Amino acid sequence: MASVQQKNEPFYCQFSFGGKRHTITVGKVRRSQAEAFADNVETLLEQVRRGRLAIPDGVSVTEFVLSDGKAQPVAEIVQKTLTVGDLLARYLAAVGGGALEKSTVYTLTNHSNHLKRLLGERTPTSSLNRDSLQGYVARPRNTTARLSTPTRRRWKSPLSAPHGTGR
Repeated sequence: MASVQQKNEPFYCQFSFGGKRHTITVGKVRRSQAEAFADNVETLLEQVRRGRLAIPDGVSVTEFVLSDGKAQPVAEIVQKTLTVGDLLARYLAAVGGGALEKSTVYTLTNHSNHLKRLLGERTPTSSLNRDSLQGYVARPRNTTARLSTPTRRRWKSPLSAPHGTGR
């Protein structure tokens, strides 16, 4: 059974459902309107009890009553995890539309492939942090096998001589 109460100016409708008491603000209306609202609540809840109406999963009783029995569950937004590969593919698609020279796009693609190889193409971007990115920056110092001899010398002692002087 739904009842109407007035506290200060607004009216409230109280009802019990599922062993719990629920309260809905009807608002600043005439008493007759508030009582009509309470009658409608009783009718809806009676239809639910008799099985003529069903409250959808994910919808609260108060939402169901406020929508006059027409409430629908909010569709869950399924958010795909953004991976390093997805991010780099989006980036290359955004910059490769003719705004940059072919040689620049080629270089970006090489860097992108290198990043995917070292960080992992399927690595979620949410798992990247400062340490994992710093590991990427420092990593070439550990993989000198494919580098030319002058480059290897520079990387072995980067602070021993000014860059490019060979001393």
